[in-house]
Amino acid sequence: MHERELLTERELQELLPQVVSEASRSITIVSAFLKKDVLLWLSQYIPENITVRVVSRWRMDDILSGSSDFSAYDVCRENGWKFLIDQKLHAKVILVDQSCLVIGSSNYTKNGLGFNPNSNLELNIKVTPSDKEIVRVDNFLTNAYELDDATHADMAKELENLDTNAATLPEWSKSILSRFNAFTEKLWISECLILSPQEFKNLPKHIWHNDKALWGDNEPSTDIVKQMRVFNWLDHELSKEVRIFNFGELSSLLHSSIINDPSPYRKEIKECVAALFDWVEELNLYEIVQFRRTKGMIKQDG
Repeated sequence: MHERELLTERELQELLPQVVSEASRSITIVSAFLKKDVLLWLSQYIPENITVRVVSRWRMDDILSGSSDFSAYDVCRENGWKFLIDQKLHAKVILVDQSCLVIGSSNYTKNGLGFNPNSNLELNIKVTPSDKEIVRVDNFLTNAYELDDATHADMAKELENLDTNAATLPEWSKSILSRFNAFTEKLWISECLILSPQEFKNLPKHIWHNDKALWGDNEPSTDIVKQMRVFNWLDHELSKEVRIFNFGELSSLLHSSIINDPSPYRKEIKECVAALFDWVEELNLYEIVQFRRTKGMIKQDG
């Protein structure tokens, strides 16, 4: 049993300087919303020659609304820290070496850490992490995109040239989003489709289902599929070799890529792979090859 301590937002604020100042190797800061002033505050206490990873959601609307600062990247760059983006991020975590893990509801903003008079009311748990928990944090960040100066400059141009009168919710261009989704190595089971096209079509509108969230309440289309991590993962696996990947092989590959703990039952994995085959056929994404007792999938060159 690991020692645990429940912390309010102000108690976390008081704890952080001591915790980060004692780091000897690495610090990982994960926050859906992220503010420059909090990073500057923390930088005073972080020793030199420490590997620091900062991960944020960084959707365009987060920046436009002021929930996150676009200049947060500049702080990381000046300090030699890595800055990573995951558009689906909602977690708030700090991991210092292998000795301290804090996870809870506090974003790394002044409101989230109790700096402002009317700050949010937050709760966080501090724990001495197990090796398994450290691996889980690392796996959680496997698909995050490491931002570089070129992409940062392109994002700055898109913010500058944004059409403020557009009726739709502002988001990064497809060019930027494609960089974020360049390669998905690990998946949560909740990122996998379960329903076939016909089952999804017949799903009553008033019934919630995880597949609805993955499609984003939109009509299924090739454009939306290409933004899904599970199809990004599938495309990468099929691109390794020009050959037929049969159902059992893809089931095994998917099972080894799922980071849920405990791992899902193989029956659930097979349901996900069956849905992949059905949607690939429905949207004509890759070639489906039918055998006597099973079927396979192949991505042809070009």
